[in-house]
Amino acid sequence: MNTEKNQDNIKIDMPEQEQMPGMEELLKILIDLNMSQSQQSVSLLMNYMNDVEDNFFTVLQELDAVKEQLANIQNTPQTKETRHTLSELAGKMGERVASLQGQMKEWRADLNGKATQLVQNFKERGVEVLNNVCGFLGIKDTLMQMKESLSAHAQQMQGSMDKIDQVSQELREASTHVKNVGRAMAGKEAQKSPEAKESGFFYQMKRPYQSMKNFCEKQTEKLSKSIESLERMEQSADQSVARRVEQKEEQKVQQKQDVNKPSIMEKLQDLKEKQESQTKAAPMAEKVKTQENAL
Repeated sequence: MNTEKNQDNIKIDMPEQEQMPGMEELLKILIDLNMSQSQQSVSLLMNYMNDVEDNFFTVLQELDAVKEQLANIQNTPQTKETRHTLSELAGKMGERVASLQGQMKEWRADLNGKATQLVQNFKERGVEVLNNVCGFLGIKDTLMQMKESLSAHAQQMQGSMDKIDQVSQELREASTHVKNVGRAMAGKEAQKSPEAKESGFFYQMKRPYQSMKNFCEKQTEKLSKSIESLERMEQSADQSVARRVEQKEEQKVQQKQDVNKPSIMEKLQDLKEKQESQTKAAPMAEKVKTQENAL
C-alpha cells in the first residue's frame, strides 16, 4: 500500500528548456558567414530537442489524469490488485519520462560546451575552424542517440499497454466466469468473454502510453531521415576533399613536368644558335671544297 502511495505521488518537474548561450552565439556566426548547411543541421537538432521536451507537458498531463482516476478507485479486495498494477505502471512511466528529460539536459549541456569551445576557436584562429561544425559538435552521434532512446521508449510504452490489456482481459474473464457459474446453475449456456471496448476505464488508462508511443515512433522516423541526409552530406564532402587532393597531386605532377620541359624561349635560343652555327660553317665548307678541286 505504501508503494502505491509513493507511485501515485511521484512528481516530475515540468520541462524547462536549458539556456544555451554558446549554441546561440555559434548560430549567429554561421548565419553571418552564410554557412547555411551547417546552420540548418544545428537548428535541426535543436528543433528535435525542443519537440521532445514540449511533448513532456502533454504526456505528463495525461499521466496526472490517470493517477487521479486511480486515486478515486475504491480500494476493495476485488480492485486492490488492479489498482496496484496500474499504479505501478504509471509510476514507471513517470520515471521513464524523467529519465528522458535528464538525457535531454545532458545532451544540451554537452552541445553547449562544444559550441562555446568552437566559438572561442573561431575567435582565435578564424573561419577555418568552422569547416566541420557538425563533426565537432557530434550532431550525427547525438541524433543517433536520440533515435535509439526514443525507439526504446516506444517499445516500453507498448509493453505497458500490453500489460493493461492483460489486466483488462483477466477482469473480463473473471467477471464472465462468475456470470457463467450462475448461468450453469440455471441451466443456461455459458457466454464468452466480451471483447475490449475502445472506451471506458482501461481505454483512458492507455492514453498517455499511446500518446508517448506515437510521438516516439514519429520522431524516430524523422531522425532516421535526418541521419541519412547527414550521411549523404558527409559522403559528398568526403568526395569533394578527395577531388581536391587529386587535383593537388595532378598540379604537382604538372609542375614537375613544366620544370623539366624546355621553355619556348629556350627553344628559340637553341634554334638561333644552330642557325648561326650553320651560317658560319657554310663558307668554310665552300673554301675546303674549292681547295680540293684545285688539287
